[in-house]
Amino acid sequence: MKPSILTLLVIFSVFLAPSSVFAAAEFNPNFLISDEELQDWQSMNVSDIQSFLEDKGGYLATLRIEDYVGKKRSVADIIYQAAKMYEINPKYALVKLQKEQSLITDKSPSQKKLDGATGYGITDGCGWTCDTYLRNKGFGKQLDSAVGIMRWYYDHKNSESWIKQEGKTYTVSGEAIRPESDATGFLYTYTPHIQGNENFWKLWQAWFDQTYTEGSLIKTANDSTVYLIQDGKRRPFKSMSALVTRFDPSRIITVPSSELLRYEESTAITLPNYAILRNGSDFYLLDYDVLRKFKSESVVKYLGFNPDEMIDISSSDLKGFTISPEVITAEIQSVTGKLVSFKEDPGSLYYLKQDTFHPLYDPAIAKANFPNLTPETVPLSVLKDYTEGTPIKFQDGTLFGVKGYNEVYVVDHGKKRHIASAEVFLGLGYKWNQVIWTNSVVGSLFDRGEPLYIRTSEQVNNASSDLTKDINIADSSTDDPQNTSNDV
Repeated sequence: MKPSILTLLVIFSVFLAPSSVFAAAEFNPNFLISDEELQDWQSMNVSDIQSFLEDKGGYLATLRIEDYVGKKRSVADIIYQAAKMYEINPKYALVKLQKEQSLITDKSPSQKKLDGATGYGITDGCGWTCDTYLRNKGFGKQLDSAVGIMRWYYDHKNSESWIKQEGKTYTVSGEAIRPESDATGFLYTYTPHIQGNENFWKLWQAWFDQTYTEGSLIKTANDSTVYLIQDGKRRPFKSMSALVTRFDPSRIITVPSSELLRYEESTAITLPNYAILRNGSDFYLLDYDVLRKFKSESVVKYLGFNPDEMIDISSSDLKGFTISPEVITAEIQSVTGKLVSFKEDPGSLYYLKQDTFHPLYDPAIAKANFPNLTPETVPLSVLKDYTEGTPIKFQDGTLFGVKGYNEVYVVDHGKKRHIASAEVFLGLGYKWNQVIWTNSVVGSLFDRGEPLYIRTSEQVNNASSDLTKDINIADSSTDDPQNTSNDV
């Protein structure tokens, strides 16, 4: 019998202390962000940035203001153009605007805040009267300079000894700091004290640290597009057939648009799984993200595929897929996979594919992983043509619990991650009827991963408000190495 919702709530509340519900990542002053993150300039497009600004509800969401050359643009466009020009992550600009002047959430910022938007050129020595600041005064110039200086640091780190970089030790705020990435060193070069960089890190974690696990199916309330979280990015499904031939749509969870924007959009999933693709005289089977080539057209027909259902693709389309070195021949058994049980053992269940058989230790796995397959009853002698493979486990993104125990897990990169509490479970948008209750044998197939937590609204608010107390004195001591932002 499945546990009731009341039982689940009791499970979570009794066995977990309230203090363990949320665990913020621990601040490491030697590693703020990676170089890959800082330089991921394609992480957000203009509409993504605009949606983010609107979600935060600040003045910048509707503001049109001069960019660094004096042309009026939306703030989202100014941020995107700077990110593109210097190949620096637009998320860096968003965090910088909030850390320095709270501009992302401020509903009525002063002109002074807009003029010193990123604190560029405002040093501890001369503050708002610094020549470097006065040359770069104004929102557009401030934004351009703050983004551009990061690229300038990358280009000049080997020729300018004052630029802090990876692997060297520096004294910052009286402590020894050894940056573990150039990006970390550059942030300390821009803001030469620990407190300001901890504020940057808190905002980055609160706004852009990813939460949803590999294999999650997510959508927003205002858009019917469903995304697969894969390799830390979101891949949109372009058709319902592309979705349902791969996953059980009951796994879809609805998330806030701000959560969706944590993930860079990646390659769309456009074709149904196990579609037959034709490129000239070559034929392929689409097996999730891998193309498996048929030896010949006659093999396609021999294996029972309908030529009328083939999809023509161009050579350029092939570049978006991984092509398997193994060729499909007429001798290969169960090309697209099938479920079987044996006459001699009615309770058995196996998955047969590509000459290999895999045991399933719970019919619930078949229902979750292969919702479109119906088991066939066959004689045990069928296995003589197959070799034994590993047991089938739940796919990434699946919620499950073990009957008789008090923990609910989500599968992430093949490991089971314990969901820390009912508050975390519901906060992530999961539903109780999505949890699959299985036996202890299946549960033992998974290694344990890190427990899954989420940030609280209090943590997010603290990250946004825990800035330098005197907002009129920015925490940057950046000098302008080229005198004008345009030359950075």
